[in-house]
Amino acid sequence: MKDFDYLSLSGQHLLIFTTLHEVGTVTKTAEQLELTQSTISHSLQKLRQIFDDELFVRSGRSVKPTQRSEYLYKEIKPLLVRLNELTEQQAFEPALAHFDYTVLANDYQVGVFLPQLSQLIAAQVASFHLNILPSSKPEIQQLRQNDIDVVFSPFALDHNDIMSVRLFDDVARCYYDPAYRSPPLTQQDFDDARYVGLSFTKGESASQTHKSIIHAIDDKTVIRTSSFATVALFVEGSALMAIAPSKLNALWFAHLDSVALPHQPTPMTMRMLWHKKYQNDPKHKWFREQVMACTKAFRQ
Repeated sequence: MKDFDYLSLSGQHLLIFTTLHEVGTVTKTAEQLELTQSTISHSLQKLRQIFDDELFVRSGRSVKPTQRSEYLYKEIKPLLVRLNELTEQQAFEPALAHFDYTVLANDYQVGVFLPQLSQLIAAQVASFHLNILPSSKPEIQQLRQNDIDVVFSPFALDHNDIMSVRLFDDVARCYYDPAYRSPPLTQQDFDDARYVGLSFTKGESASQTHKSIIHAIDDKTVIRTSSFATVALFVEGSALMAIAPSKLNALWFAHLDSVALPHQPTPMTMRMLWHKKYQNDPKHKWFREQVMACTKAFRQ
């Protein structure tokens, strides 16, 4: 017993033991488990050596468990049941779930869909706590850390362990205050203007517009700030303009007018990103399904 390596004791050994205990013969055990009788006999011999007990004694055409065997059966049977439960897909019941999720998002996602998402989930679960951390451009390590559940961003991360899904598209428009300037109508109007922009998009085509426009706007951006809400504040009451997503029309840019860009902009794709370790987690999967449901109208 002392020299026995318990790791060599397989689940099959334990299953043979409990089945033989229940059906009473080697023949029926072999039939039920679809094994050969020699396999049953070999396993039984090993179990006898391990537990230093006969375990089963002949009684006519069947076998009867020893006292030691009776004790072992009561211990091993629940263990096998638990092992079987571990191999089954985890059931997830939203009504019993407690969520404490941390996401990375900027004020675009906060304004466009995160309040609706919060309400949707809170109405279905036992408790819901959402921690929103400010996000500019997501870093790969942020998703690899255990404290970040999901990132919402138009920036894709091309790594094998990062999963992503498209939520919806948006297009950029040019916003201005009609009380302080006329609408830009020509390419020259756009070239002559001065702009307010996001600090984390300098040199980046975050708005996914034509590259020449991006470079021109970078050169003529005189104020950079960290959020769309503050971009709108700087445009209001000035002759400055801003390039921002059209879905902000009803939010911080509602008091401003907007026009289409001189070149048809390529849509900005809003994405949800998460680490591969969460891919098959039932709770996380359900959360992602709620995000897709909440943003469905934007994809139609």
